[in-house]
Amino acid sequence: MGDIANKIDNHQNAILVSNSTIVSIGLTKAGYKVDGILVTPSVWILSYSVQGNTPDKIDIGLYEVGFFSVTSSVVAIGGVRTIVDDDIDTKL
Repeated sequence: MGDIANKIDNHQNAILVSNSTIVSIGLTKAGYKVDGILVTPSVWILSYSVQGNTPDKIDIGLYEVGFFSVTSSVVAIGGVRTIVDDDIDTKL
């Protein structure tokens, strides 16, 4: 079980972003656009309250761009960002 916990810990950014993106897209497609928009800030609040993590300026900028309905390139950029963050966290 320790190996799984380490993998989750090493890749928590990717897990949070991918799952919150899926939930956000699902809510938006289901007709709950406002709820879909509020998923990301909710994840930030939970992450801060549980682990003390705050979003980076880049994350906030990506959210703002996505908030104003830019296409899927924002999701791709966010995905690359999370991969880099997880890789850096693993190496530190």
